Amino acid sequence: MLDMMMCLLGRPARLFAHVDYIPESRFDRKATALFEYPSGLAVSFEAATHPLKRIGYERNSWDEAIQINGVNGRLDLAFPRWDQPECNAPLLVHYDNETEAATEYRAAPVNPFDVELAYFHDCLARREQGHPDAAHGFAVDLLIEMMVESHRQRASIELDWRGL
Repeated sequence: MLDMMMCLLGRPARLFAHVDYIPESRFDRKATALFEYPSGLAVSFEAATHPLKRIGYERNSWDEAIQINGVNGRLDLAFPRWDQPECNAPLLVHYDNETEAATEYRAAPVNPFDVELAYFHDCLARREQGHPDAAHGFAVDLLIEMMVESHRQRASIELDWRGL
């Protein structure tokens, strides 16, 4: 989800995070963060494990989604289970505040891993670097590291993206 956030919105300038660890372990069961952008945009992020069995898009306990709220409407993007992507396609719902109408967009189910593998193979055949590239992956890893650091310091962290 952090990867998708940065693909859609770019890199945040600042973050404040809290991480809840299972006692006596390094396994996080919940991470929440507030990402701030130079434009004034704020993004709320939450990732959690839970024992809830009948929630989420497919009511199968998988609850992975992105929600973008604005003054003119909302976009909700819900994803099927990562290990069963052929069951359902992601669901995009657009709510238009002016008309008060919600429109659902669906595509045929597809395994994104198959699409990604075909793309990777095509990039290799053309001898070209695809996207996302290693720098983008490093930026996501750095963002996760800074979330942990913000939690450790119990303070917001200014993000320095120079050199990336």
